[in-house]
Amino acid sequence: MSGPEQGMAVPVSGGRQRIVMVLSVIAVLLLLVLVFRPTTSSPGRNSSAVTSNGPYHAYQYTCCTASIMNAIYHPGEVVTVHWIRSAPISTGSSATPITLSITLSGPYRTVKLLKTDSVGPHPRLGRTRATAVPVRVMDSAADSPVSTLRIPENARSGYYNLTTTTGTKNLTVSGSGVIRID
Repeated sequence: MSGPEQGMAVPVSGGRQRIVMVLSVIAVLLLLVLVFRPTTSSPGRNSSAVTSNGPYHAYQYTCCTASIMNAIYHPGEVVTVHWIRSAPISTGSSATPITLSITLSGPYRTVKLLKTDSVGPHPRLGRTRATAVPVRVMDSAADSPVSTLRIPENARSGYYNLTTTTGTKNLTVSGSGVIRID
C-alpha cells in the first residue's frame, strides 16, 4: 500500500477514545472536589471559625505569662490566670471542647525539692493543695478564658507547684511553674 493508506488517516475510534478519556478525567476531578471540599459555615457553628470558602479554624490555649510566676502570693489571695490564645490553625475536623485546668501543690522548702518530689510516675504532692474550677471552651471560639485559684488560708510559706492542663477528648497537655507563697 502506498499514499494515504499507509497510516496517514487517523482512525475515528482513536479520537473518540481521547475524548472519552479527557471527559473521564474531568469527571473524576469534579467528584474529588465535591467529596473533599472544605467545610463551610452552617447555622450550628461559630461563623468566626469557619470562612465561607475555607477550612475550619481551631484555636489552642496555653498558660501563663511571666507575671504569674514572678509574683509573691499570700494565703487567701486569688491567683488570676489569663489563658493565652494561639493564632487559629486550619483543620478539617469539627469544633472540639477544651478543658483548661489549674492545680496548686506545696509547700516545698526549695525549688530543687519541688522539682525532684513533684515529678515522675509517683510524685509526692505537697500537703496543701488547691484546684481552680475548670474552664470549658470550644476550639472554634476566639475566647479569652480566665481561671481563678484561691490560695488556701492555711497555706504555709514556701514554693508551690502550679500545674496547668489543657485537655480535649483525645489529647491532654500539662505544664508547670513555680510560685512562691509568704
